[in-house]
Amino acid sequence: MDVIIKEYPQLFPIFFIVMWCCVSFILSKFGGWHYLAKQYPCTRKFNGKKYYFNAIKMGLVNYRNCITVGVNNTELYLGVMFLFRIGHKPMKIPLAEITGKQIDGIIFDYVILSIKNINIKIPKKLADKIVVASNGAWNYSVS
Repeated sequence: MDVIIKEYPQLFPIFFIVMWCCVSFILSKFGGWHYLAKQYPCTRKFNGKKYYFNAIKMGLVNYRNCITVGVNNTELYLGVMFLFRIGHKPMKIPLAEITGKQIDGIIFDYVILSIKNINIKIPKKLADKIVVASNGAWNYSVS
């Protein structure tokens, strides 16, 4: 590989882009995003309150400050920042299909969202915003 890069440095950007796309797609599979996006595709523009640059953990994957969370009275919208969108299609999940349970952490408290056997760990502050933006249509249980 070293020889190829030294002799053909113009290939490095292509190699980098291909690797970026592959890693992004693989992460969507490991985290469960790919599965949920197939189940709950976002086919139309989302109307509701949106919160940008959120951090979540989905399955084995940490998404740090690149998630857009949207909420209205019936749906939860999840989208990924443009740079990381390969394999991460936006999704709209009915609030009725989401259960939430608060988990006490050492420093911060979290809420685990369960959707079709996929767990999404979000900060409690974000979960509280979801409750308020849904006008109480969704809530989580306290452990």
